[in-house]
Amino acid sequence: MHPPLTTQQVYEILSDKATVKMLKEACVGLKFSSNDLGFSMSKKQFYTKLRRLCEAGMIEKHRNSFYKTTTFGSLIYNSQLKVLEDILE
Repeated sequence: MHPPLTTQQVYEILSDKATVKMLKEACVGLKFSSNDLGFSMSKKQFYTKLRRLCEAGMIEKHRNSFYKTTTFGSLIYNSQLKVLEDILE
């Protein structure tokens, strides 16, 4: 179990566009790889971002590289990111 995150740590994780997209995609539960997001990044960059989301407790791995948001990840996305996206539209 990891120590609790601070607000600053959560926003640091979500300051990256690709990481936010990964969290958004995991809300519906997807099996995805480094090529699925439409960003040009190395596999190492992709898996580093994925690991950060997992270690933060925002997503979790299920069978066969299938990732889904945790309750915490869903709360962060729905109460912060989705609301912000809706406002900006």
